[in-house]
Amino acid sequence: MDDVEGTLQRIEELLALLIESIRRLEKKLDLLGLTEEASVAYELATIFSLPTSAAIEAARKLLSVLARYRLDPISREVVKVLSACNEMNISELTRAVRAVRGSASRGVIRRRLKELEVVGVVVNSGTEQRPKYTLKVCLERGKEG
Repeated sequence: MDDVEGTLQRIEELLALLIESIRRLEKKLDLLGLTEEASVAYELATIFSLPTSAAIEAARKLLSVLARYRLDPISREVVKVLSACNEMNISELTRAVRAVRGSASRGVIRRRLKELEVVGVVVNSGTEQRPKYTLKVCLERGKEG
């Protein structure tokens, strides 16, 4: 029993050290002004299995859109999904938003995409019958390079 208690105590000590290390990193990131970007990049990398560099770039795009537009929670999730700069049709977007939110209806996603298109957040690169959406900022950044 002493071995088990000793092992548990060592695990608790290691967890305490890990928590303290995370707090120090968060403070450093906060001082650099990167806390929100790093947090969003981590979330995108985790949810969409993006490489770190792609997740950071997607986070920058997402945050730039969110800073310019007041979006409802579903529209925010649509923009989050599109922040990796992949063209997606409504069905693909609905599945991806469901994966993030837990629920989403195709009709609601379609309406939000139309609203986002009208205000210039997304662009339909497909046809009216077969729309494919991407973030406008993805196309703009592509032209800059």
